[in-house]
Amino acid sequence: MKSLLLAAACAAILTLAPPARAHIVVTPGEVAAGQSATFEMRVPTELRVPTTRLRLQIPDGFSFSSIEPVAGWKITVERTGDRVTAVEAKGKLRPDFFQRFVFRGRVPNVETTLVWKVIQTYRDGTVVRWTGDPGEQSASATKVSPPAL
Repeated sequence: MKSLLLAAACAAILTLAPPARAHIVVTPGEVAAGQSATFEMRVPTELRVPTTRLRLQIPDGFSFSSIEPVAGWKITVERTGDRVTAVEAKGKLRPDFFQRFVFRGRVPNVETTLVWKVIQTYRDGTVVRWTGDPGEQSASATKVSPPAL
């Protein structure tokens, strides 16, 4: 009887567990429509070799304004016309460490969800796509809530 109860409890816990989250996380998780905010992308190295390159795709509707320099990293802002479409960082992030990248921008004036797609490249050539696309790892997201009154 105890083992049956234990099995039922384990099944309930697994059923109620939250969905997997991206290991590269962009915060905040929610911003009021039309607001400017400071965002932080936290990047761990999950393999036994260093991360050497990151590429953050800027979601449509997000108006990127600036990024804080990070010692030891070369950061390039990619543009199409006047719009920033991606930010690339090249450097070295050793195993068992994480790095923060801080940037500012304005979210759209309407309710939506901004999906932060990131491609992480390791020194050995391994590429992990945190894009949420089929067959890829989950992507971090920011909910754009109704405008503040």
